[in-house]
Amino acid sequence: MARQERAEQTRRSLMEAAAHVFDDVGYEAAALNAISSTAGVSKGALTFHFASKAELADAVQALSCRRARHAIAKVAHAQLPALQAVIDVTHTLADILQQDRVTRAGLRLSRERGPVAGAAMDWDRTWTKPVRTWLLEARSDRSLPGDADVHAVAAFVAHLIAGLEITTRHRGILAEVIPACASGTTSDSRAWLTRVWKLVLPDIAIEPADFQPQASSSLL
Repeated sequence: MARQERAEQTRRSLMEAAAHVFDDVGYEAAALNAISSTAGVSKGALTFHFASKAELADAVQALSCRRARHAIAKVAHAQLPALQAVIDVTHTLADILQQDRVTRAGLRLSRERGPVAGAAMDWDRTWTKPVRTWLLEARSDRSLPGDADVHAVAAFVAHLIAGLEITTRHRGILAEVIPACASGTTSDSRAWLTRVWKLVLPDIAIEPADFQPQASSSLL
C-alpha cells in the first residue's frame, strides 16, 4: 500500500509540475526535462507514469475540467435564482482561474491543443451547458424578458469568461483600464466583473435590483 501511495503522490506531483510549466510557457514550449525538474524527479520517473507530453497534458486538462465542474456544481447546489447563478459562475471562474494553476493550465491547453473528443477534457463544456440552462430558466421565471435573446446573453458571458483568462495572464491590462485594480489579485478580477454586471443588468433583467452583481453571499 505504501508503494501505491508513493506512486500516486508522484503522479500528483508530476501533474502539478506540468501544470506549472504548461501555464507558464504553453504546450509546444513545455519540455519534459523542465517538468521533471520542477517536480523534483528524474525524467525516467516521469515517463514511467506518463509515456509522453501529450499523455501528461491530457491528464492535466482532465483534472482542470474536474475542478471547474466541481466549482460550478457548488453554484448549482446553492439553488440560487437562475440569473444570479450565471453571475455567480463568472465570479467562481474568476476565483479558480486566479488561484488554481491546474485550472488555468487546463484552460490554456484546451485553447492551444484544439478540439478534443468527449467532455472530459473540454474546458468550455464545463460551463456552457449550465449557463445556457440557467439563462433559459431566467427567461421562463421572468428574470429576463420573454423576448430576451438568450443566445446574445450567452455570448456576452462567453466573452466575460474569455476576458477572465486574458486578464489573469496579463494583469497589467486591468491596471490600465481600471486603475483601482492594480494588484492582480482575485479581488481585482471580481471587481471588474462586478462593474460589468452593474452596467449590464439594467439592460437585461426585468428587476435588476433583485440581483447581486458582486455575486451572492454564498461566494463572499
